[in-house]
Amino acid sequence: MEFRKAVQKWEFCCSQTTVVSWIFWLMTLCHLFTSSKGTAAEHERRALFQLRDSLNHPNGSALVNEWVGDDYCAWGGIFCARYLDGDLRVLDIFLTSKRQLGLGVWYPNASLLSHFKGLQSLDLSGNYFGSWVMPEALCRLDNLKVLDLSSNAVDGDILPHFKTCSLSSLEELRLSSIYPKFVPVLTAFCQLKNLRSLDLSNNNINDENAPTCLLKNLSSLEILDLSGNRLLNSPRILTALCSLRNLRRLDLSELSG
Repeated sequence: MEFRKAVQKWEFCCSQTTVVSWIFWLMTLCHLFTSSKGTAAEHERRALFQLRDSLNHPNGSALVNEWVGDDYCAWGGIFCARYLDGDLRVLDIFLTSKRQLGLGVWYPNASLLSHFKGLQSLDLSGNYFGSWVMPEALCRLDNLKVLDLSSNAVDGDILPHFKTCSLSSLEELRLSSIYPKFVPVLTAFCQLKNLRSLDLSNNNINDENAPTCLLKNLSSLEILDLSGNRLLNSPRILTALCSLRNLRRLDLSELSG
């Protein structure tokens, strides 16, 4: 009898210990989950401020009066989406023509963008953008689908070299009016096999200055804008168009020789 009571007491204690342990672990997991959500949001917010400060270097004032408050998803040019965990994350960044005249060429650090794990669209067109510091950091943007760097003063790498990464998620690339420093860029995106839309208008492209891989590997391409280039006497590039079996829209207006 005494033995049975002892066993029952032991079982009761064990069951209580198990319940307490489960409660402890659940509380720990909830705390970690909540903390990670808050940390991720804070990282995004800080990265946006750093991006703005970089855009304004050395003494600009763009977005200073627009990007205020804790709700960065309500800031101009920033669009967010709610994830399955219920938290908001930056989905699109549109900063068209924000850098002020007189500030010189802009060299942002691409590592700032690595905090935006869900980023799908990035528009930095018209900002006197020269090149990235640490362009290989773009390789971490696994969800990036649209990139617009048009109308910029490109003088270096604006895409990571294809040996570093392929940016396989990228579907739309806009590089209009980045002449004259566009040849390294063309070489870099020759491996972007999932591109569906490509804008290379007004870049003075011809057979002599374009890499041999141009258009060769872009089998998924559906929309292509080559307007305003020097293609009238460029049979190699024009012949390569015949290999684009999925092409639905092609702009060859305003060509010159």
